[in-house]
Amino acid sequence: MRTLALIMVLVGLAATAATAQAVRPFNTLQFYTEAEFRAAVAPYAAAAANANDATAHYWLGVAYLHVARQYRAGLSPWASGVAAQAVQSLERSVSLRATTAAVLALWNAYLMAGQLAKGLDLINRVAGMAPSLPLR
Repeated sequence: MRTLALIMVLVGLAATAATAQAVRPFNTLQFYTEAEFRAAVAPYAAAAANANDATAHYWLGVAYLHVARQYRAGLSPWASGVAAQAVQSLERSVSLRATTAAVLALWNAYLMAGQLAKGLDLINRVAGMAPSLPLR
């Protein structure tokens, strides 16, 4: 029984380590063709299959946001609709772990997707989370 439990723990740790290694920062300095983007985003999409991996969802959202910017500039006509995918991934990341980088990326994705009301609501929520400063 102990052996089985130990094996299960080791398999779980190996799976976690594999996911952590697969999630590296997305290169936002590169121009992507559709084929290059699909290949570049594949590790993030695979890691984001774990619905509780905030980092994978963050980098997947950043990847979609990057290509949404290219689309808006007229450089990636194949990327229609990726801003909505960026919003979806970044919302998941923020719901799991609201880092400053994830919140700012989500705000940018809302703007890119034309969801200005959601962007304003996000900024208001963040402002409401700040501690009050004592005035003297």
